[in-house]
Parts: sequence; structure tokens; C-alpha cells
Amino acid sequence: MIKTLAIWAIIIPNICRFWLISNLTVSLPTLLDNMFDLNFKKNGFLSALPLITSWISMILGSKIADFLLSKKILTLIRVRKLFTFVGMFFPSLFTVAVPYVDSTTAVTFMILASSTSTLCFSGFIINPLDFAPRYASFIMALGTTFMLFSGLVSPFVTGYFINQDNATGWKNVFFLSSAINLLGMVFYLIFGQADIQDWAREHRLTRF
Repeated sequence: MIKTLAIWAIIIPNICRFWLISNLTVSLPTLLDNMFDLNFKKNGFLSALPLITSWISMILGSKIADFLLSKKILTLIRVRKLFTFVGMFFPSLFTVAVPYVDSTTAVTFMILASSTSTLCFSGFIINPLDFAPRYASFIMALGTTFMLFSGLVSPFVTGYFINQDNATGWKNVFFLSSAINLLGMVFYLIFGQADIQDWAREHRLTRF
């Protein structure tokens, strides 16, 4: 299993995506306070808004993916790669633009980044059910474990950058997060698979 690129195409995008998402969710209140002078009392609702819109986006994304598959508009792997591309490319695009816009536009971009990122649930995140349905829970748990390590490291890196210089630091944070996220996207687009792997097939024994 460990030699299967399809599994690494789940683990690596998980790490890369969560690096960006953890920065958006954990660092958002600090960002709004530092860069746009919106204190924690005022930005409480704004900080929670991306989570609300992400929940809606995730549901809509799954419905659209099911429609594309049920109508046979796209093959399974194309659906997975399409939703992974949209769910990782556009969040990187919105995120890297945040330091260069006003507060209203910045919040809008961060909401859009967080919302579009949930489309990955119809992309690489659910992909283990396609190529290894018997081991999907194990593979998804493995990806989540590596993902959480990413979430532990990224706030420390963010803190290091903004402690060096507040304005430039935030730009470096978003550039790095976007670059890492795009790296995960490219890896999945190259190595992502939907065909059931040989080691994941059920082998029935016939007794005479």
C-alpha cells in the first residue's frame, strides 16, 4: 500500500490543503485585527462566516458531483480531478490577493477561499472510496493524521513571519500557503487515480 501513488495522492494534498485552511481559520481573527484594525469583538462574526459558507459549499459541491456522474457527463476520475482543481486553485488565488486589497474585499476573498476549498470533499478527499473501498476508512484516517501535523506546524510558521515584520510577514504567510496548496493540487492531478487497486480487490476463494 505504501508504494501506491494513489495513496500519496491523498496524503500530500491533505497536508497542503490544511496548511492553507488552518491559516485562514486560525489566523483570520489576528489578521483582521493586525492589518485592518478590526478588533476581536467586531470580527467575531466575520471569522465564523467562512465556516458557514463552507458548509453550504460542501453540500452544493457534492450535489453537482453526483449530477455529473449520474448523467455520465464526466468520468469518475475527471470529476475527482475537476473538483480538486477548483477546490485548491481558487483558494490559492484568493488567498494570495488578500494582503493587497481593502478589508471588505479581503474578508470576501477569505470567505470565497474557505468555501471553494470544501469542493475538495468531492475531489481527492472522497477518492479512497473509488480506488480502495475496502480500506477507505484507513486511508482517510492516514491522510487526516498527516493533515493534523500540518495544522500544528503552520501556525508556528505564521507566527515566525509576522513577528519579523507585520505587513511583509502576512504577505509571506499567504504566498507560502498558496504555493503549498498548489503543490498539493498538482501532485493529485498527476498521480490521482480512481481505478480499484489490485491489493484492494476482494479475492474469493472457491472450495471444492
